[in-house]
Amino acid sequence: MGDGRNSGPYACALAFAFAYAYAFAFAYAFAFAFAYAYAFAYAYAFAYAYAFAYAFAYACAGSCAIDGNAMPSYAGSLALSLP
Repeated sequence: MGDGRNSGPYACALAFAFAYAYAFAFAYAFAFAFAYAYAFAYAYAFAYAYAFAYAFAYACAGSCAIDGNAMPSYAGSLALSLP
């Protein structure tokens, strides 16, 4: 290796090991980033669904329990339409 020429199977094996380690590290980092993004998206969707269910229950309790209506009030419908 010192003279700049190919030194046979050792240089090939070393290059293959480095390429394999690099590919493995890249795949591991990609999988970790994908899992992190998936967990973040799942938590966001769960929080959004929880907030939607809470707003719906609050609107229904504000209208159904008081006037006996089966539908939420206009204020409750407006609150549910907000993002």
